[in-house]
Amino acid sequence: MARVLEQQLFYRGIVEPSFGMSSLVKLNPNTLSETEKPLYTALKKHYRTKSTTPTKEDILLSIESDLEKRHKEVDKISEALDYAVDVYNLVNEEGSVTDSTREATNKYVTQNLMMSKINEYLTKEGDNLGDTEVLSKLAEDINEIAHIDVNADKYNTLDLVNDTDRVLDLYDNLVKNRQSTGFAQIDEITEGGIARGEVGVIIGSTGGGKSAIATQLAVNYSRFGQNVLFISLEESQDRVALKFDQILSGAERSFFVNELGQVNKENVLATREVYKTDSLMLGNIRLFNEKPQSVSINDIDGYLNNLKFNGEIFPDVVVLDYPELMINPHTRYVSESDAGGKLYEDIRSLAKKHNFICWTLSQLNRGAWSSDVNTAGNIEGSKRKLNAVELALTINQKGEEYDRNILRLHKDKVRYRANSNNSDEFIYLKFNPKNNRVEDESDLEITTHKSIVGDNGYTKQDIKQSSVGYEESKKNINNINASLGGI
Repeated sequence: MARVLEQQLFYRGIVEPSFGMSSLVKLNPNTLSETEKPLYTALKKHYRTKSTTPTKEDILLSIESDLEKRHKEVDKISEALDYAVDVYNLVNEEGSVTDSTREATNKYVTQNLMMSKINEYLTKEGDNLGDTEVLSKLAEDINEIAHIDVNADKYNTLDLVNDTDRVLDLYDNLVKNRQSTGFAQIDEITEGGIARGEVGVIIGSTGGGKSAIATQLAVNYSRFGQNVLFISLEESQDRVALKFDQILSGAERSFFVNELGQVNKENVLATREVYKTDSLMLGNIRLFNEKPQSVSINDIDGYLNNLKFNGEIFPDVVVLDYPELMINPHTRYVSESDAGGKLYEDIRSLAKKHNFICWTLSQLNRGAWSSDVNTAGNIEGSKRKLNAVELALTINQKGEEYDRNILRLHKDKVRYRANSNNSDEFIYLKFNPKNNRVEDESDLEITTHKSIVGDNGYTKQDIKQSSVGYEESKKNINNINASLGGI
């Protein structure tokens, strides 16, 4: 029969990573049963390189792998796995840690550390244990343990010279955590793509292509086998789903919904079957749609925690369209500009906590309409927002570029810039209005693109139209967007 206190100890070590890192890993495993030790070993291994909540799948895999390497009997492996599952079931049932559980586990940890210290002295000092000096030192050590704050967070420190295994693990994570964006030009400047725990932002005007690029990014990650959570707080779920279907299949809108508004069920069902084939190796794409100003960062955190604890598919990538439409609690205490920056800091913290790649979108302000080149300087709270992200790209698309369905992304910020001979300040992309796909331009297309864009960012067509007022320009641009399907 499982020991209740030990189960609560592991349960807390899973729910509260700070407790797992600072206290659970210090326990003497010799006080644990043979069924309990494998779970302790798996959690300790997890917290050596991660500060996130360990998933049930990862822990079970770690236990099974470790025991098989040590040639343990099948029934012993099953017992250890069943025990770990029981603890995770407790996590799902209990949720947050109660005060009584916290008090009981704090006492357990303190007593365990004290007994370990006494046994250490018995082994080390032997016959000298009766000496006044040795007893005095033991008393000091016991007193120090008694005053340890078990609830305190562990500082994330690294002994760079001596902790070789952890350094190797960290370097391994550095490589594994980075994922291609599917855009060669973005990968070129970011050492192969942004990594887990990092944030990229696409900046643009209303109807200027932000959502199109975000949707394409989500599809690209899925094609690399990554699971994607796409959070849309502006467009309805039916429109978002249709965009994804067009990009994934390469088909026009009429393939799914004809001009009369009739749904082609056969085509919809057929594409589902194609998506499921092994040859595509698509990751999961989950659409999360809510109304503007109805979702907070805590709501998203809670949703992700539920996915994790229920063993559901957890996202490798989260695309947020877009933060300005979220509930922002910071607006009650600071200016709107500072509040936006603080929200981006919250998003980055969430990405680090749950270890996912994050892409967000941001809106250009009115000042961008008079700028030669749109940059991140044309968004509210730009400085603070840029501090919170690893990569910031701003959409630029002038008159003739609209006509040709091409656009540029200005490289506003690249925190970890790769060594590259490409000093161009722009990334050049093309848009297919028939299937909503956004792709890199070829070298030849980029050359042509550059030839139609002047040194100041304007095309010849824009210069001729420079006398048109702000409102008229905006109207013309919206009309062009509408004709292209609203990228």
